[in-house]
Amino acid sequence: MEPARLGVILDSSIMIEAERQRLDAGRFLKLVSERIGECEVGLCAISVAELAHGIHRANTPERSQVRRAFLDDLKATVAVYPITSDTAELVGKIHAESSKQGGVIPFDDLPSMRILIDEQ
Repeated sequence: MEPARLGVILDSSIMIEAERQRLDAGRFLKLVSERIGECEVGLCAISVAELAHGIHRANTPERSQVRRAFLDDLKATVAVYPITSDTAELVGKIHAESSKQGGVIPFDDLPSMRILIDEQ
């Protein structure tokens, strides 16, 4: 029996790749759905901060505007989940357990689940 998937939290790295491929939020979310199936999709507040960082680090005003539009469209389309104290506790636990086993997961990626999209 396959485990049930209630939803997925998108990692900023996959959203950055989608924006670099010049996908709009609708096309990006369609690709996500095709890849993982129908389920609820959301963003972690940390990922929103990471994407906002990219907006303000853009090397041209045009690039900044494209990034802003992508983030605004995503935020209007999917839920943004805050990092609660319970989430923070779980992040700390997962990081510690992973470290004990020799795993290396970047700490800021722990609240998000990464999914891959094929290059278009």
